Amino acid sequence: MSWTREKELFLNLSAAESWIKLDEPGEPRPIGMALVDFVIVERERTIMVEVKDPSDQGAPERERHSFVRRLSGDEYLAGRLIPKARDSYCYLHLMGLDDKPILFVLLLGLERTPVEAAQLLATKERILSKLRWESDRPWSHPYVKDCAVVTVDGWKRYLPKYPIKRCAPRER
Repeated sequence: MSWTREKELFLNLSAAESWIKLDEPGEPRPIGMALVDFVIVERERTIMVEVKDPSDQGAPERERHSFVRRLSGDEYLAGRLIPKARDSYCYLHLMGLDDKPILFVLLLGLERTPVEAAQLLATKERILSKLRWESDRPWSHPYVKDCAVVTVDGWKRYLPKYPIKRCAPRER
C-alpha cells in the first residue's frame, strides 16, 4: 500500500484514479492561493479534502476545545475553509481538472475531543451554504455539488476505499 501523510494522519489513496497533494511544501503553486490538502480524482467525481487535526500529539486540550468552538463560528469557516475550497476549485478549473462533480470533505482528527454528530452536520450545512453564496447573491455556477464533515471514524465509513490511520510522530 502507498500511504501519504498529513501531520499524524496517514491515508492510502491508491484506489483513486489519481490524486494531488495540493499544499505540498516546495511544489510550485500559484502565490496567494489557499489550497486544500488533497484532491482525489475518481471516475465519477473529484473530492477536495481539507484535513484539520487538533488531536495530534502536540496539541494541548485547551487548543483542541478551542478548535471545536471556532468550527461552530462563521469567522473560521468564511475566513479559512471557504477560501481554500474556492481557490482549489479555481486551480482545478484553470488546470482543466474540473470536469466532474466536486465533493468537499473536511476531515477532522478529533479522536481526543468530543464532538456531537449534530455539530458535524450543522457545520456541513453551513459550509455548503457558504460555498454556494459568499457575497450579496449566490454564485451563478455552484462549483461544489456536496460537502461532508467527518471525523477519522466517519472517514472510514464515508470513504472506506481510502484507508486512514494515525501514527504517532515516532512511528513515521
